[in-house]
Amino acid sequence: MAYVVGGRIEVYDAQTGASVGHLQPGLEVGGDLPGEAVGWVDIPEAIQAICRSNAEYLVLVEEDWKSKILMYQWN
Repeated sequence: MAYVVGGRIEVYDAQTGASVGHLQPGLEVGGDLPGEAVGWVDIPEAIQAICRSNAEYLVLVEEDWKSKILMYQWN
């Protein structure tokens, strides 16, 4: 689940619905504070998660303030 502002992504277990963690954009995205240079995630299907053959997930999130796609790796 993506928050509308700040770029934080909540990760849940698909079987149980239990929270298993979160992803947050770091300083490499820009700004002086984590998530500072991330705008709104405000379109349907703005987040996609792809499970790779090694069980790692790639999570892609549309961000429209500075026209970018954020990519996270989740193990």
